[in-house]
Amino acid sequence: MAPFAHLHVHSEYSLLDGACRIPALVQRARELGMEAVALTDHGTLGGVVQFYRAAAEIVPIREDPSHDLTAIASRLDETVVR
Repeated sequence: MAPFAHLHVHSEYSLLDGACRIPALVQRARELGMEAVALTDHGTLGGVVQFYRAAAEIVPIREDPSHDLTAIASRLDETVVR
């Protein structure tokens, strides 16, 4: 089987959605043999330190949440973003 890594996961720190607890996320990724997992919380970097500390044996991937803020601002003023 080819290697697999989740690249779109929201934790309990996500401002819009997500209920996954970081220790449980990392533990499950280890159980499934994943070499990496991403944290893509909306609008916050609040879980990044905990995520990096918990992911000692796998590669932690973090997404910059600022794209969410740009998208929200654009929807509110109805500007098309390309």
